Amino acid sequence: MKNSDDSGYTGNHVGVCVLDTGIFPHIDFTGRILAFQDFIGHRIRPYDDNSHGTHVCGIIGGDGRASEGRIRGIAPGCSLIVLKVLDRTGNGRKEDVLQAFRWILENKRYYGIRVVNISVGTTCRRAEDHRVLIAGTTLGCRSGGSGCGRKSGTEGRKCDSTGKQPEDYHSRLQRSAYRTDCHIRQGTYL
Repeated sequence: MKNSDDSGYTGNHVGVCVLDTGIFPHIDFTGRILAFQDFIGHRIRPYDDNSHGTHVCGIIGGDGRASEGRIRGIAPGCSLIVLKVLDRTGNGRKEDVLQAFRWILENKRYYGIRVVNISVGTTCRRAEDHRVLIAGTTLGCRSGGSGCGRKSGTEGRKCDSTGKQPEDYHSRLQRSAYRTDCHIRQGTYL
């Protein structure tokens, strides 16, 4: 992505968590891949057997080192936390995506995660299946320290979209992982 302005926004001190096919340790990410968690192959070192995740990370946080600064992402100074939830064909399971959101909740303070990117869709056929999956991921994003917790002045309070505290987050997320029969696909939309 060619930068068209010099807005001054760099993403420094911002942790961006990307759920996708992984990340290749490209020169444009040098020193900024803070964490890599593989929910598919359970490998320890960063890899991307599809390239989609690396492409997304480049758009977000490539620093332009390989192009001498000509081509860089929108937040070239951000830290990258990459969770591999899609396989080499770009497919995955909702259980892995929901497990990744649990990982984010457990590790967001440690890695300074302030942004989560997930560019996937599903093969769900029924609208109810979509709603259950979306509810699980939305609840993950809104839980603990963001959303209505900040407005109410009660940091860390778990709230739903109406501002009310829902039942325990982990029990809802776990139930949502087993209530639908659909798979996750890269690059499609819900």
